[in-house]
Amino acid sequence: MELTIKRIIAYCIDGLIVGIPSLVLSLVFGFIRLILSLLPFMGFLRHPFWAFSVTSVVVYILYESIGLIAFKTTIGKYFMNLRVRSIDSDVSNFRFILRTIFKALFSQSFLFILTILSLVIMVVKDKHSSLHDMLARTEVYEMD
Repeated sequence: MELTIKRIIAYCIDGLIVGIPSLVLSLVFGFIRLILSLLPFMGFLRHPFWAFSVTSVVVYILYESIGLIAFKTTIGKYFMNLRVRSIDSDVSNFRFILRTIFKALFSQSFLFILTILSLVIMVVKDKHSSLHDMLARTEVYEMD
């Protein structure tokens, strides 16, 4: 199976793993938001668009950062036999966190065009590096 397809499948698996807890947390935060929105100075909480988006970004950043720092992979990447490494000799955890932040922000609706661009770059480039990999100077590779 081509590396790009494996990466897309791994992304979908990770999305499901993050999506379910994010949905539960969003429901809890939504209930809290409903209660707090009754207070006169908390009117901005009546706008529901931010709850799931913020929750899913935070949960995704925590999930992927912990997985990459501790194991150099996530659950989705593990099932697809993929790992992430730094391109050069610098193996600081900052690169993995930076990569994860870029990836999480790209997946949000207001920057979704960057996800499409990243996918096109991944298909066209020889090493199948995505935009967030290039920005963080990391690469995804198949384990032996």
